[in-house]
Amino acid sequence: MEKRGSEDALNGQASTNMEAWLVSERILTASQAHLAQREASRLGLGFSEIVQKLGLVTSEELSRFRS
Repeated sequence: MEKRGSEDALNGQASTNMEAWLVSERILTASQAHLAQREASRLGLGFSEIVQKLGLVTSEELSRFRS
């Protein structure tokens, strides 16, 4: 069970890093990032998944973050 908690913490940190990067690169506004975080939590989805579903970022932009 502890492993799951550490995985969740890592996923949360990755989402926070991605959110900060997208805002710093002016791909998202702070308001859009906040909305995406709320919707991701509400729907039980990951941050990267929800920003794509909402049409806020492209897969290419997410690939740039991951590289």
